[in-house]
Amino acid sequence: MRDILSGRQVICAITLGVTFPSRTFTKTINGQIGEMNSGWLRECEGGGATLLTETLPWRVLYGGFIGSLPNMIGFYIRVVGMGIRISPSGGVTCLGTSTVSDPAEFRLDLVERETQIAGIRALNEGGIPISGLFCSSGDYVKFNGQGEVYTGSETRVRLRLV
Repeated sequence: MRDILSGRQVICAITLGVTFPSRTFTKTINGQIGEMNSGWLRECEGGGATLLTETLPWRVLYGGFIGSLPNMIGFYIRVVGMGIRISPSGGVTCLGTSTVSDPAEFRLDLVERETQIAGIRALNEGGIPISGLFCSSGDYVKFNGQGEVYTGSETRVRLRLV
């Protein structure tokens, strides 16, 4: 996760816990397909940040697929309701909350021609707007980087089209 505040950056590693309550979901843009029910930030540089866990669970919405059916190579998810408190070194504290119009966006990549989710990448080009007494309009939180996706038992997650 990267926070951009008037040229200052706070960079933190992030871990997110997601639950998909159903084994299937419809391909409806912005349809809810799951929930993020936990999250941790660690190893912050340039200041501090906190995920506002009191705002959990955060809604996980379907954002579309990549490739052509039946050979998808990935799909997008949008996270809505995610709350973040950012405090850059020597700066003020600002709050950000993802919304339907400004979601935290991620891409889940599939192993080519398989149903196994190979990884996750952050996509927020515009970022999540932040606010606060001394926070500038136009400042934002931006997710950056990639990671791996596992079940609680260290098993890769599988996706099947029906």
